Amino acid sequence: PPASRAMGSSTSSDPSLESQILEVVLLLVFAALPSFTCVHGSLKSWLKDGNSFFVEGIQRDSPPGIQLSKLSSAAAYDFGASSMIVGMQHLVGIMLCLPEITRHVGKAWAAAMTRHAALLGVAFGLAQLL
Repeated sequence: PPASRAMGSSTSSDPSLESQILEVVLLLVFAALPSFTCVHGSLKSWLKDGNSFFVEGIQRDSPPGIQLSKLSSAAAYDFGASSMIVGMQHLVGIMLCLPEITRHVGKAWAAAMTRHAALLGVAFGLAQLL
């Protein structure tokens, strides 16, 4: 009945807090932490092996106030690899939100995909803190 929904009970399509916390933990363990531990080192070495253009670009195009020009080359490669991982996470989040934007799917399905994108963002944010 509508009265019970107003009192705080959720419908069957609404996920519980416990299930959302479990999803964040699973995303953290199986997606975010492996990205920052395994992929990060590979990206850093890929940037370093390519050429010095990346470091020169950071030092030359540093926005005022951020002072990226004072980064050492190791820190610049680390920053670049972290930025690429965060960019990929945002790209996946955008793709998960596309059904909501295009409106070619049901409302519940689009809401679930948007919720997964948000929880993926939380997991990657926690991985950066760890």
